[in-house]
Amino acid sequence: MMDNWWEDLELMRRLLRYHPESGMIYCRERSPCDFYDTGEGSSFVSAAGGAAKYNLENLGREAFNCRVKTRRSTCYYLNGGMSYRGHSKKLFAHRVAFFLYHGYYPQFPNSVDHINRDGCDNRIVNLREVTPREQSMNTGLSSANTSGVKGVSFLKDKGKWRASINIDGRKTNLGTFVELSDAIAARKAAEVGEVGFDMINRDEYQRLLEEIERLKAENKELREFVEKFQRKTAGMFE
Repeated sequence: MMDNWWEDLELMRRLLRYHPESGMIYCRERSPCDFYDTGEGSSFVSAAGGAAKYNLENLGREAFNCRVKTRRSTCYYLNGGMSYRGHSKKLFAHRVAFFLYHGYYPQFPNSVDHINRDGCDNRIVNLREVTPREQSMNTGLSSANTSGVKGVSFLKDKGKWRASINIDGRKTNLGTFVELSDAIAARKAAEVGEVGFDMINRDEYQRLLEEIERLKAENKELREFVEKFQRKTAGMFE
């Protein structure tokens, strides 16, 4: 277990304190058993001395407070390095928070998702385990997006709008459209079919209703999308 000490729940809860309401993680006090004697002669440091030095410098300090953004991410996350008895590991704060609270790390291909898309908000109410499909449906807009709607982009060579959606990690083309609103409608219809209404809540239901009214106001043909939406949600929130 020493090689994967960050997977030891009892140990991690002894070394770290997670505050679920704020999402912050703090360093706890360490004991001599968490260290070992190092050096010789004048450079000798006992395990007790190592523990005392660590506690003086780190007790109560916020852990994993370095903001990072990977090439594939659409937001910043908090991470940081942590070591135990000479073994170091880089860890993401949201994964550690989830582990400390729930007692397990989601196993690949599942992951920890930030519900509000703020990768630095690690309150427990904002963290959930998701599948790759659910994760892809909750990502923000990329910096290259020109439509303002996820999954809709403009094809300069064709002068049309393309709608697409990721299904099980693979990009699926939903068609090309002259009008932006038609491409948006295709994307929204695909979201309804792909996410599934077992995941929908009252807020999401209201958001989709408002989206439908906005698109209908542009006087475009949305009958198929509207009928599908109404059929799927009939009686859900009455």
